[in-house]
Amino acid sequence: MIKSFQIGAKTYTVELEKNEQRYKDKKDDLLGRAMSPLGKIVVWNEWDGGKMPNDQIEQTIFHEMVHTILNEMNRFNLSEDEEFVQTFSLLLHQAIRTAK
Repeated sequence: MIKSFQIGAKTYTVELEKNEQRYKDKKDDLLGRAMSPLGKIVVWNEWDGGKMPNDQIEQTIFHEMVHTILNEMNRFNLSEDEEFVQTFSLLLHQAIRTAK
């Protein structure tokens, strides 16, 4: 599992946390969050007694990584395009995990 990574000069840490509010929040599909100024990605891997499968945790980390990369590139319009970020991150995750 990815614990940290570097984008440009900044090192990001990855934290897995329980989220009791996941299904109570307005954004109930929120699985993670990139916090670029703090150099941190948080993935909520447990909620309401359920646990996220490892593959989905990795995909969520990749999704948040794409946000950090686009933000570093000052491509904020793309970073805010969730459909683009989700599709790109899933394809990137697949490519890296199946590379030989």
